[in-house]
Amino acid sequence: MLGICDSRTISEDVWEMLSSKALLPCSREAFFAYTGATPIQERSERRYHRFHLRSRAILYCGGCYHAIYTKDLSRMGVGFYSPVQLFPQDPITLWLPQKQPLELHVSRCRRVGKSCYECGSLFRVGTRKKESQKTYLMETN
Repeated sequence: MLGICDSRTISEDVWEMLSSKALLPCSREAFFAYTGATPIQERSERRYHRFHLRSRAILYCGGCYHAIYTKDLSRMGVGFYSPVQLFPQDPITLWLPQKQPLELHVSRCRRVGKSCYECGSLFRVGTRKKESQKTYLMETN
């Protein structure tokens, strides 16, 4: 697994060989069908708009690697599905295809089903400059 830490990108082979994999709450086709900006909600209290970021990724938390699915992205953080329960303030690292690793901390985690926890995470303060986050958002759209 050392190769994951040294790499700036992930491969499908590495994702497939991980034993801890998130299950999706819907079919793969339905999950990957969403692209672009999320619908605007009238009474939303969110600071920033979210964008669908449907991808496979690798989560590193507590000394373990997990195969996950990313759900969405905003200027504040990333939403994803995890195979294991995470707790608020847990520091995590996400590896997404063709992107630099993201340093985040968990903000919420809710069980959806077997091996499926819907998680929210926030960018860790001081780990990435705001300009880098803006660039990252522009590259994903």
